[in-house]
Amino acid sequence: MIDPAPSPRQLLENVGLGTHAEHILPQELPAIAILLGTGAGDTGQSRIGGLPDLPASLAWPRTAKGEAMEFALQIDLAELPPAASALPRAGMLYVFIGLDEPATDVEHRILLYTGTDPLHPAALPTDIAFANDMFADVEPHRLEFTEIHDFPRWATRDFSAVTRDMSEDEHDTYNEEFMWSLEPNAASPILGKLFGHAAGIGSDPREDAYVVREVNPKWLYNARERAKLDLAPARNWRHLLTIDSCMTIGLGIWDAGYLQFLQHQNDLEKLDFSGVYAAVESS
Repeated sequence: MIDPAPSPRQLLENVGLGTHAEHILPQELPAIAILLGTGAGDTGQSRIGGLPDLPASLAWPRTAKGEAMEFALQIDLAELPPAASALPRAGMLYVFIGLDEPATDVEHRILLYTGTDPLHPAALPTDIAFANDMFADVEPHRLEFTEIHDFPRWATRDFSAVTRDMSEDEHDTYNEEFMWSLEPNAASPILGKLFGHAAGIGSDPREDAYVVREVNPKWLYNARERAKLDLAPARNWRHLLTIDSCMTIGLGIWDAGYLQFLQHQNDLEKLDFSGVYAAVESS
């Protein structure tokens, strides 16, 4: 018989944070870890790198300047576990990336296809330049998925709230030992995450998304103007997807950082991906 995985409460006890459990546990959000699979897989399967499997009705996305976006990954929604209940149970989600300079409000395209037309590997555009080469050296690999427990991450207001009453040592324990204990016990590298909590470096990325998408993009780095704002509506922005650097497949995102996508809750309910906010988080 296989022993069940420890509960989040037990994990907190294991690292010496049991006294904070009642404050931390209510902050759990459902999430899905994205793992590196074996081989490139077959047409229509979840994959990172290589060529997208597109229906004839979907053209290769271009940037506002007319350059070709770079294919990042595709997710066969039928392969996702129940924690992805906000998405359809069948179809394909595609992610393409434009220029990632600056690192904020990165141009991208997320396409949701739920039709029945056959999928075929798309040919690389040869008539136009590519806007980016972030995924150019990525060796195509299958993706696998598993549900995980997820709790507030660094540089967010939720993280500050759950660690507010901790000692410096307890803060470090939460940020390191507890967070590491939440990762799936798998031999495959973790490539990112669907849903769950956002994580920022320097500021709460949900507030960045709110300022850029709903207030004034010129105020992103304007501390004086941001200080005047009621940032409570930023909580309506939810973590959608994170793609991590992974040297195993040749994926480096700035300085070993990650590419994060946030979506307004109303848009997620409508399956509208046109207003997703993307940014690179890197030291």
